[in-house]
Amino acid sequence: MKLNKASKVFILLGVASLHYWPKILHSGRLSLIRFETFFAAAVLSAILYFLADPFRENKTDLSAGSEQGLHLVLIFLPLSILLATLLSLVRYGLWFDLKGLVIFVKIVLGICLFLVVREHLKEDTHFYKKLALAFYIPSLLLLVFFIYPKLTEYFPSVVSGYPGFKGRFQGFTSNPALAAQLCMIAFSFVFTSALFDFYRKKLLLAGVYFLFSAGMVGLIFWTLTRTYLISCTAIMIFGTVLVNMRFEKSIKKLLVVLSTMTLSVPAIFFALPSSIRDGYTSRIQTFLHSPETEPRFVLWKYFLGLLPWNPIGIGLNYEQTFFVEWYFPEKMEVWRLGPHSVLDLWMLGGIFAFCAVGYLIYRIIKRVRLNLESLDDSFVSCYIGSLGAFFGLWISSLFTGSPITFMGFWVLLAMCLI
Repeated sequence: MKLNKASKVFILLGVASLHYWPKILHSGRLSLIRFETFFAAAVLSAILYFLADPFRENKTDLSAGSEQGLHLVLIFLPLSILLATLLSLVRYGLWFDLKGLVIFVKIVLGICLFLVVREHLKEDTHFYKKLALAFYIPSLLLLVFFIYPKLTEYFPSVVSGYPGFKGRFQGFTSNPALAAQLCMIAFSFVFTSALFDFYRKKLLLAGVYFLFSAGMVGLIFWTLTRTYLISCTAIMIFGTVLVNMRFEKSIKKLLVVLSTMTLSVPAIFFALPSSIRDGYTSRIQTFLHSPETEPRFVLWKYFLGLLPWNPIGIGLNYEQTFFVEWYFPEKMEVWRLGPHSVLDLWMLGGIFAFCAVGYLIYRIIKRVRLNLESLDDSFVSCYIGSLGAFFGLWISSLFTGSPITFMGFWVLLAMCLI
């Protein structure tokens, strides 16, 4: 039992540490990140626990056809990436380098983490709510910088560029995009909780959660990212529909709530400090008036052109030859850029990797209605929150890249496939 508890504690620490990015070891291209250390310890503890008690109750029945299919897909995903890597070695002479090894280890660790978290959830349903809290409490704590922006002078790393609202918020992560991603995940959980309390007529608690939701959207605006606002809008629609299905199934109430939620986003924007509004408006205007400054269009066209010639993918080392050099005049730097879209999944493992991920998404969608009707009220809101966060990651992946190397993705996947 001690190993079981240790594994759960390590998982919770790992999820909470996603929001804080201090490096334990940094040597060249190889970085060992704190949350990955927690997750590796969680997987190791769980393996020892499972081996010590192979006949425990509520364990996964591996003889079931659905479980066998799921485990085969999880094996198939890394194998498809290895196959593409070996073929690119023969075809393009791309050797398996250290960066490719790190990516592959992250994917394998993520799959192991998924299996461990899913097993823990089968044995202990209360662990579900603890995971949800670990995802959103650290983001809520960052609201202190939004309320008291002068604190950024004492913690200058939380803002890139200028201190206060004139810079881009990145929290304790490595960049504003990652901070926005984590705030989007937190938004999904607190927004769903707000809706649940609203439908259950707990208006005071619903109001508190709605304020937290607005705070998460405000932080995303402060990061000056566009992609995760699109994800948050989709989460609002998605979450409202599912919560309405759980409760009244009233089309009229659904439309009223959706209209109110849609109008809340511009209301939050105009309530922000002028420096954030100006910075965000400037980014949008630059994109509209000078679309040639947006590299994504060039990258998408280029990598789409590679797909027909590489149906099995290129593998872990496609960066060596296929990344595109792009000059940023405002930074006076040349960066080497990848697909910046879900096309990177195809580059890694081709059509086989796409099919593997597609099967996982199919499994989630297949169980949504059943779970909405059967799950207990005590954690069904967390379930809907995890669904929103999971699909929010895939919506943002259309503009940023697939989330399969992000450890939080695999935890959310386990929460969706209960």
